[in-house]
Amino acid sequence: MAGQQAETMVDMALTLVVCSIVIHGVTVTPQLNWRTARLSARQNDE
Repeated sequence: MAGQQAETMVDMALTLVVCSIVIHGVTVTPQLNWRTARLSARQNDE
């Protein structure tokens, strides 16, 4: 693969990596808060 095809593949790969990082950064805090609340509720039930 060379030329325009290689550039397109690199652009797609970099875009995917950046999107993955952004999505992870946005969703990790709410998920951890939910998990913490769930674990606290389980401990209070016991």
